[in-house]
Amino acid sequence: MMHIYPYKAKRFIREANASLCRMEKTDDIDELKRFFVSFLNASRFSTQQLLTDYSKLNNFNDWWVGKGQFLGNNNVCKFFNKIRNDVTKGGEDVLDIFY
Repeated sequence: MMHIYPYKAKRFIREANASLCRMEKTDDIDELKRFFVSFLNASRFSTQQLLTDYSKLNNFNDWWVGKGQFLGNNNVCKFFNKIRNDVTKGGEDVLDIFY
C-alpha cells in the first residue's frame, strides 16, 4: 500500500486560511480584494494538488466520480468557482462581480 502525505496541499490550505485571517483584520478594500483572490487561488490549488497526490491510490477514480459530482452540483462550490474564474481568468474586479 502506498502512503501519501499531502505536503503541498497542506501548504495551499494554510495559505487559504491565512488569507481568510487577513481578510478579517483589514480595513482596506484593496487589501481585502487581494486577500480574497489569494484565498480563491489557494483553495483551487489545494484541490488540484490533492487530486494529483491521491490519484495514485487504488480506487481513487471510483471515489472521485461521486465527490466530483457533489462538488459540481453544490451551489456554494459553483459560486466560488465562478468568482474565481471571473476574477483570475477573466480579469474582473472582485467587487464588480457582486453588483
